[in-house]
Amino acid sequence: MKTDVILFKARIKPTRVGQLSEAMLQSLMGETIAGSRIGADVDVSPDSKRLLCHAYVRLQKVAKIGKKQRTGWEKAWKKLTGDKQASVSRLTKTLECAGSSSGEPPAALYVVETDADKGWFDEISAWYDNEHMPGLAAVSGTVHTVRFLNADHQPRSVACYDLTDANVMGSDPWLAVRGSPWSDHCRPHFKNTLRTMFQVVG
Repeated sequence: MKTDVILFKARIKPTRVGQLSEAMLQSLMGETIAGSRIGADVDVSPDSKRLLCHAYVRLQKVAKIGKKQRTGWEKAWKKLTGDKQASVSRLTKTLECAGSSSGEPPAALYVVETDADKGWFDEISAWYDNEHMPGLAAVSGTVHTVRFLNADHQPRSVACYDLTDANVMGSDPWLAVRGSPWSDHCRPHFKNTLRTMFQVVG
């Protein structure tokens, strides 16, 4: 299938966060990563012995990544991180918006992963594309927004918001977008939802 981003997820020891690097993933992925951009994000959970890590490999150009190749990377990733639940997923981009604060360095990444009740996925996708994501991108403090579909693991929808500060989510303009009638119509039909605030470390 055609893939825009490879998402590596794992829970790792805090002391290993600094080891996340392009060189590390290069050794795991081989030539696929050549010329690609990596972003590593770690959630803020200081009381945890292991931190949730998302490492996004943004491919230089859309590539065809097969199941066998992905499975091989996932096996190696589990061994590398020591996390038996670690995963590797192929993501296809559905929408991307430059934010009101485009160009500023992001300090936080807010990620919403979700499935939908039966018969609601198309409605929720339309809401994301036509109102929610463009609306949040226009909020001051939003650097960039992008939504993907996960071909390999649930939840299927992965919406990412790069922010100059985690507190942007508490601003009046952000809350106004979240509180729209269409939002109230769609949000009760989210299923298996995971919401994570990440600290950007790379």
